[in-house]
Amino acid sequence: MSVNVEMSRSERTLALLGGARFVQLSARELGDPAKVRSVIREGLPVASAQYAREHSGVPNRLFD
Repeated sequence: MSVNVEMSRSERTLALLGGARFVQLSARELGDPAKVRSVIREGLPVASAQYAREHSGVPNRLFD
């Protein structure tokens, strides 16, 4: 039996950034603007950007 569960926008965003292994935010925390601002101010890991570049489907030239 296959279960089709739609991901929330927060979950998709977290997945695109490489998930919890790169970004120290849960999908629920992505819904908290103050928490997101805090993480952005601290800076996302380079590995997270590299993961997004490889998995976003955006041409590398445009992503860069």
